[in-house]
Amino acid sequence: MNKRLQITPRKIAVDVLLRVEKGAYSHIALKETFSAFSLTPLDRAFITELVYGTIRRKNTLDFIISGFLKQSNLQDEIRCILRMGVYQLRFMDRVPSSAAVNESVNLVDYYHLPGQKGFVNAVLRNIERNKDRDFFAAIQDPIRRLALVTSHPSWIVEKMLSRFGQDDTEALLDFNNRPSPNIVRVNSLKTNIEKLKLDLEAQNIQVSVLPIPGTLLLKGQSRFLNTEQYKQGHFMLQSPSSILAALMLQPHAGLKILDACAAPGGKSFVMAQEMNNQGALLSSDVHEHKLNLLKKGFAHLGIDHAKAQFIDWTLEHKEWDGYFDRVLVDAPCSGLGVLSKRADARWNKQPKEISELVLLQKSILGHAAQAVKKGGLLMYATCTLTIEENQAQREWFLSTFPQFSPAALMDISGAFVDDADSLARGELEILPFKHNLEGFYMALFERGDRI
Repeated sequence: MNKRLQITPRKIAVDVLLRVEKGAYSHIALKETFSAFSLTPLDRAFITELVYGTIRRKNTLDFIISGFLKQSNLQDEIRCILRMGVYQLRFMDRVPSSAAVNESVNLVDYYHLPGQKGFVNAVLRNIERNKDRDFFAAIQDPIRRLALVTSHPSWIVEKMLSRFGQDDTEALLDFNNRPSPNIVRVNSLKTNIEKLKLDLEAQNIQVSVLPIPGTLLLKGQSRFLNTEQYKQGHFMLQSPSSILAALMLQPHAGLKILDACAAPGGKSFVMAQEMNNQGALLSSDVHEHKLNLLKKGFAHLGIDHAKAQFIDWTLEHKEWDGYFDRVLVDAPCSGLGVLSKRADARWNKQPKEISELVLLQKSILGHAAQAVKKGGLLMYATCTLTIEENQAQREWFLSTFPQFSPAALMDISGAFVDDADSLARGELEILPFKHNLEGFYMALFERGDRI
């Protein structure tokens, strides 16, 4: 085979981008691709940045490219090659411009489109010559300009501006475009944080302890995924905001706990470890195929007191009335707080979905609340930043279910000193531009009526 046509990291990245164009989820397509190839950590990191960066910056890249085209009906392969080429030119300082252009031109050969090589070369070289230009100077509409500069849908930009103002919105959008750090949670059923830190450092992995109990920041490439500690379930990758939600529900040994919308299982895993395999944990979900993820996670992490079960909490379940000491409702939501984690998520959302989600959240929360025993705690949580899905839902719940009252949240990390008033009234909104964590909302309630 011609050396130039050997499978390269850029070719792998374009293939993933093409799958995403056809409807695949980027993180799933990338995971499946990595399992099919033997790649070095550096190649995996390079492909990951190419894929996620190109998808995140899609409308910025398309706008720049469109200014150098006479036609708009590009083939998918050419469009993906151009986007990825411009991403390297515009956002990857470590990639030489000549490599970004030449390697993009070479990619055309893989897709048997030889007549397009000159076209790709001309477009990218023109953009390279103008790469320091302000491509957005002529845009007068401030919302559209910010949407293009930061590569977000205009409706999200407008919604965040109306809530947070210019400076905080710009900081939020910038946060969404940063790669997610490698944050892991120690599995206390198999090891402890001190030993895990030493084990990873012995393999030349840079490790920092974070304020959130049991969490570590792993710096550099993703070599830790190949360690025996990872393979044996000594730790798991997890968002620190979701770890906090699980911990703030105060799980401990001997309790009966319900995780009502559990898949893929991260919060269930944290609560199970805090319970030290003592008590009962029911992790339910309405998607039956996701229950296998829960079961595999329990087995991998050594959790033997938990059960994964199909339950639809939009319906009444009297058999569970007043049964649980703790109930977590991490409700389906618009996910506007975690756009940094899923590169393609921002392009798959529509504003009309929010009102539909509000009704769904109310139904799940109202029914799951009946499963809380007297004196038990209920947490409502989302990974979004809209008032409709967060603060307004809390107010609705308190007015609709008078047997519940706010329960104070504990600052278990020491990271929320400035949020003392909010914690005292039983709610916390984690804001990327304020806390440097993924956006999250949680509200804690205590049931005080007789059952």
